Amino acid sequence: MAQSSDLGERIYRGTRFEVYRGRNGSREVARKVPTDGSPSYPLFEARAVVGGVSTVWSLWVRTNGPVSSGHDLLIPAQDTPAADADLLSGDLLASEAHTLDRHGRAWGPELYSFEPDAERPVLETAWCDAVPLRSLPREQARALLPTLLPALWDMLVDRPHGDLSPSNILVSPSRPRAFLIDPAPFVLRGQVYSMAAITSELHLQVVTTGASYPLLPPWHASTLALAEGATLERQVRDFVQSLTLSHHAPPVPVGSSTVMHEVGPVARSLVRSFSLEPGQPNRRGDIPIHGTVHPSLQRAGEPHPADLIALGIALYGILTGRHPFGFLPDTPPGWVGLDSTDDEVQGTERLMAMLERPIPAPSTLAGDVTTEEDRLTLALLMLDLPDRRHLASLCGPGR
Repeated sequence: MAQSSDLGERIYRGTRFEVYRGRNGSREVARKVPTDGSPSYPLFEARAVVGGVSTVWSLWVRTNGPVSSGHDLLIPAQDTPAADADLLSGDLLASEAHTLDRHGRAWGPELYSFEPDAERPVLETAWCDAVPLRSLPREQARALLPTLLPALWDMLVDRPHGDLSPSNILVSPSRPRAFLIDPAPFVLRGQVYSMAAITSELHLQVVTTGASYPLLPPWHASTLALAEGATLERQVRDFVQSLTLSHHAPPVPVGSSTVMHEVGPVARSLVRSFSLEPGQPNRRGDIPIHGTVHPSLQRAGEPHPADLIALGIALYGILTGRHPFGFLPDTPPGWVGLDSTDDEVQGTERLMAMLERPIPAPSTLAGDVTTEEDRLTLALLMLDLPDRRHLASLCGPGR
C-alpha cells in the first residue's frame, strides 16, 4: 500500500481523491490516489421499462454542492457500503488511467504509470506547471480563455474529456497554453441473468461536474454532426431519442460469446458508447458484464458537444458570475432521474426547462462585456460551431 510519505507533497485533498507532487528520478510527477475513508456518492436511478420488464440504469453524480434528494424528479436510493465505495474509487481511477493512456499526451498530463494496488492504487502522470482557470482574476481569465479555445478544440477532437470544469482546465502562467486534467471516469457493470424471467442489467457510474454538464451526459454518443448544423436543441433531443428506441429490445453483443436480451432502451443507448465484455458465470449461471469506453464517443473529427458546452459555461461564468442555464448547485444534471417506458420518456421537465430557457447575453448582465464576447459565448453554448475555423473567427484575429 502506498504511504503518503512516499507520494510527495500533498497539494489537493478532495472527498474522493487526493493529489501529490513528487519526483520519479529526474521527472517531476503528479500522483493521484483515493482519499482514505472517502464517502460514497449518492445514487440516483433512472429506470427503463421495456414490455413490462424493468431495467435499472444507475448513475453516481458529483455536483458542486450537496445533492438534494427531495426533488420530485429524482428516485433516491441508499448509498453504497464503505467497502463498495473503496472499490469504486479504484475502478474510477483505473478508468481515468485508461483515458489518459489514450489522450494524456494531447492534453498535457501524460500517463507514466498506474499501479492498481488493491488497497490504494496510484495514478502517476507528468506534472503540469500550471494553475486552474478558476484561480485567475476575472480580467486575466476573460482575456486568456478565448485565445486558448482553438487549441482546446484541437485537444478535444476525438478525445472526449467529460469533466471540463474551471478546476480541471489548467493554464500556464508563463505562456498561453492549456492542460486538461481529471477526465470523467466511467465504470460500467451489468449482469446477464440465467433466469429468463429477469431482465439483463447495466449500471453506469460516472463522476463529472453537474454544473458543467447540465444538459448532455458526457458519455452520450451523438449521432449528429456539428458540421451539419446539429446545434444544442437537436443534440439534447437526440439524447432523449436514444432512450426511446423500439420497445422490441434487440440482442446486444457482449464480447464474442454472450448476448443480452431484454435490455432496456437506456442500456441500449449505452452500448453506442461502451464496449461490453463478459466475465465468469457464477454458480447460478449469471454472467457479469464489464464495459470500457469506446475510443471516441462522438462524430469523428469533432469535439464532444457536451465538452464544448462546458467551455461555454466556463466563459459565461467568467464574464457574468452566473450559470447560463439557471443550473442550481444543489441539484443534479437534467439527464439524471429519467424514466423510460417503451418509447416514452418521463422526468424530462427539468432538462427541457433548461434547454428552452432563454440565455441572457452576457452583456445584459455585465456592462463591460463586448459584442464579440457575446457572440463567442453564445456560439459555444448553443453549439453554433460548424468547424474550428468558425470558432477561431469568433475568438479574434490570428486565432
